Amino acid sequence: MTTLGVTSRINYSGNGATTVFSFPHYVEDAGDLDVWLRGAAGVETLQTIFTHYTFSGLESVSVAARSKPHIAPNDQLAGAFNGNV
Repeated sequence: MTTLGVTSRINYSGNGATTVFSFPHYVEDAGDLDVWLRGAAGVETLQTIFTHYTFSGLESVSVAARSKPHIAPNDQLAGAFNGNV
């Protein structure tokens, strides 16, 4: 059975040095995961794959998003699964 529109979101706070953030869910395709950057002012911006981040671990239980560059202190990175389950 396929369920559409399932969203699982994980938020990470930046520290000015960390660039790798895990998303501990099975992700089959990079298009199934949206990455958002929320600045200190609370404005969220959808990030673009290969421009703002890259992936490793697709089709595994845990995916890692590597931000380019690091996420500044007081900023947050969020990964949201928007694919089919």
